[in-house]
Amino acid sequence: LAQVFGSRQHSGPDWESTSAVTVSALALSNSMARLLGLLALASSVAAFDVTLYYETNCPYCKGLITDELARTLADPAWAALINLNMIPYGNAMGSGAACSCQHGPDECKGNKIHACAKKLMSQPDFNKFVVAFEQQLVAGQTSVALGDNLASLAPGQAAAITAC
Repeated sequence: LAQVFGSRQHSGPDWESTSAVTVSALALSNSMARLLGLLALASSVAAFDVTLYYETNCPYCKGLITDELARTLADPAWAALINLNMIPYGNAMGSGAACSCQHGPDECKGNKIHACAKKLMSQPDFNKFVVAFEQQLVAGQTSVALGDNLASLAPGQAAAITAC
């Protein structure tokens, strides 16, 4: 699996296990969701545990999330094969309260919003939130603007995410 998904590893995945995979969005092919589904079908486990580290404003991450993952999560048969844990990674640099992100300050804001949402939401709800948020970014919104108007993306939790 390490050869298929590249050498960029985080949090020490168990490469000996066929049921746990940790990947970076940049290391994935366009058909990664379907490939993982096929691997799950071929394995003896009911579903694959997949951890995806992503950056909110990375064009490759946005493409993966809004295209492949959105389609996969929308299909109950495929979604049942993947236990998806999404981590807003950010590739941030800095110390203390000051930091900078690879794709600019808007990405830092987006990563913070996603980290707060992840803390407050169930994983399936968070995955839906991420897809909806990234779709808005692709449509031309900014993370700052989305952060100021979370009610449509996180009904009932917008205030808690903003206060985080």
